[in-house]
Amino acid sequence: MSRLVARFDALLRVVSETDTDTDLVADASTERHKTRENAEIALHQTSRCLANLLTLPGCREALLACGGLPRLVSATREGGCVATVGRLVAATRALSNFTFDATMAARAVQSGALEPLVVLLASDTLELQREAVWTVLNISAASSVPEIESAIVASGALPTLAALLRSSTLADVHEHVALALCNVAQTDVTKRAIVRLDVLEPLRALRMADQNSSARAQACRRALETLGNVLTPASRRALRVERAAWPGTASLRRRGSSLSVPRHEERRESE
Repeated sequence: MSRLVARFDALLRVVSETDTDTDLVADASTERHKTRENAEIALHQTSRCLANLLTLPGCREALLACGGLPRLVSATREGGCVATVGRLVAATRALSNFTFDATMAARAVQSGALEPLVVLLASDTLELQREAVWTVLNISAASSVPEIESAIVASGALPTLAALLRSSTLADVHEHVALALCNVAQTDVTKRAIVRLDVLEPLRALRMADQNSSARAQACRRALETLGNVLTPASRRALRVERAAWPGTASLRRRGSSLSVPRHEERRESE
């Protein structure tokens, strides 16, 4: 792992050193441009490798031990030049696999992972939307820790997530946004803040569009019921939701919170 992180760091240096070179961007024939292009390709492949490794036991701890987490977070930043979509997708998937563990999710937040994720959430590229939402969902599953909830709120992620309910065309993005909002809504203050983002009608519409039968519909129903705890009875009736009252099964609990959903399984980059 230490050798991989060293390689990762060296490639990031090449990319970052050329990000602000306007002459390099204008002239694709220069040797430095070719060097940067090759570094991007290598960084993409290294990120794919790291994404796969982070599904294996002990690799998250190994990444932390050799100081690789800040490098991984840096690889999810777009930079001055437009990074290859493949590199951003692979690096964000690696971060998603890293944050599958609650302790590691907290470490990722401490390393500044939310800032680039919020940028990627607003991307026009559907695959980047998907990977960024998946990672935020994993981080949000640790929201029963007050510092995580407050960090997500402070990052500005909530308005961007709310916007995706209306703008994204991907059903799994809608599903994961709904679950992430459900996770973050640990306190009444946060629930009211989410309600003020006008998410109730999109959640209701997505739920009804699938006739309550799909994973997306179930996620939207759960988010509505969670947020319904701060609505008036009349508002709940209008939205056809009830107060959240989840059964005490292990599959619906995470670290003592009935509102937190299990993280999605890690995904290998070969998918």
